[in-house]
Amino acid sequence: MLNQPKDIRTKFMHKYIPLEIKAENRGLINSLDKKVKILGIVEGGCPDTQNFLPMLEKLISTNPNIELKLLTRDYLNGELQQFEIDGKVKLPTFIFMDEEYGIKGAFVEKPKEDVEAELTVLILSAKGV
Repeated sequence: MLNQPKDIRTKFMHKYIPLEIKAENRGLINSLDKKVKILGIVEGGCPDTQNFLPMLEKLISTNPNIELKLLTRDYLNGELQQFEIDGKVKLPTFIFMDEEYGIKGAFVEKPKEDVEAELTVLILSAKGV
């Protein structure tokens, strides 16, 4: 989110800084000892991105084995069609992969349940837990 306008960076930080991760989820994330790769398709001005990206960033912030790369839809060039809904990739979409880039799960636009719990499960699924 660093290359975004100041107002978007400010919104991100206002959500990120006060977030507290449940100890149970923090322990699970920190126990990962294999590489996990996450590809995020985001737009800084998207309200759902502004809500969910800070949670994901906070969850993975203490484990260097988890790598997050962010792209905007402009860079997809028709790729990732399996994640399209009504002809386009919804925002945000987070794709969770193992260290060999095998896709293990995805978070598309809206959570099914608790965001923190769902993201934790997806991160762990990329390791094969």
